[in-house]
Amino acid sequence: MPPPLRIGEIGYANLTPIFQTLRSMIPPGPFRFIRGTPARLNALLAEGKIDLGPVSSIEYARNPKSYWVLPQLSISAIGSVESILLFSRRPLGDLKGAAIGCTSASATSHALLTILFNRFYRLGVECASAGGSLSEMLRTHPAALLIGDEALKAARRERRGLFVYDLGRLWHDYTGLPFVFALWLVRRDLDPGRLSMARDLWSDLVLAKETAYRSFERLAEAAPERKWMGEEGLVRYWRTISYDLTPAHLAGLSRFYREARALDLVPGVPAPVFLPGAGR
Repeated sequence: MPPPLRIGEIGYANLTPIFQTLRSMIPPGPFRFIRGTPARLNALLAEGKIDLGPVSSIEYARNPKSYWVLPQLSISAIGSVESILLFSRRPLGDLKGAAIGCTSASATSHALLTILFNRFYRLGVECASAGGSLSEMLRTHPAALLIGDEALKAARRERRGLFVYDLGRLWHDYTGLPFVFALWLVRRDLDPGRLSMARDLWSDLVLAKETAYRSFERLAEAAPERKWMGEEGLVRYWRTISYDLTPAHLAGLSRFYREARALDLVPGVPAPVFLPGAGR
């Protein structure tokens, strides 16, 4: 029996609907789920320690020949995303030349912040890697970037007296395009049998996405995040996220790559090459 297909899983509330639905659809034997932050999954996929997963979109631009893209799937925002947030002690325009404390959990969010502040707003900021709580980050930096559940929790309990900027909203206001935070990527060097498993899983993922869109209320009843977000809060949050990969998403992705290339954050502007045999 072949080893299980190793699937990267982002352990944040934004993907709970997809993975909760997927697990109810597939048998556990052929698949192994490996959890991590977006940045951690980038490294695991690059090192061949997972076979596929939702990975920071900038990872594809940095190593396009290493991966196939799964069609119809992403983690994106068309406007506000609510979990990629900049918390600042100053208004946006007063951050010129500042070193902003940035979580190490996401490479794409670092790049997005750099593009927004240096390409669009011409503020000349630096994204400095920082850890600890939001209050600890703000003791040494005028602003701090948080993502995922940490951003959601901080927005609920620590935003008083702070300026809070949603990077998905800033991007959409400037470009009018969706922002693709993560793509589902598959390593190109998988053997034929495991590539066949990946194609089958792609079909299940598309069905899980479509089912999740119709089932947010039911999924929220069992989601662990309901303990700190509440069921209504979870459903409202999930409805801000787009799990699709449409032509508009691809236009947003291309714009992101062009802006990143202009800042030498990526070596080129690749068009997504989709997994052969996975219909679009």
